[in-house]
Amino acid sequence: MDLNVYANQDWQSFGTVREDGNLYADGLWNFNKDDRGRKCGANGNNSSGRYYVMNADPSCPFPSGRMGQLVMRSGNTVTGYENYFSLKAGQIFELRINDGGLNDNEGSLLLRFVPSSVSKEIKDRVNPDREPGHYWINA
Repeated sequence: MDLNVYANQDWQSFGTVREDGNLYADGLWNFNKDDRGRKCGANGNNSSGRYYVMNADPSCPFPSGRMGQLVMRSGNTVTGYENYFSLKAGQIFELRINDGGLNDNEGSLLLRFVPSSVSKEIKDRVNPDREPGHYWINA
């Protein structure tokens, strides 16, 4: 499943998770389109140009996170994106950018859901503890 989450929209609902898995986000979005230095990835970081990490402020939905960070709300709990979100079957969730004002934002992140069953299969194939000759891939 591939979907987008948009920087200039409030909480965006993605429905109910059908099976356990991880949600990954790729790309860059901007939390102040008037300052191109405010472009960052899902974790609120960007190592290019004059960008520097900014801590969120009280107007953000996740004040203890970073500006521009992807945040998830499930029930009354809001969490910030680091490397992925772990989701459980039956979970209802919403996503948005961690920014108090959305009008000056632009861009989107591409979301990719990987079910746990697929993750386990890949992990088994790429097991470095396997015997020599089968180090990277189970044939």
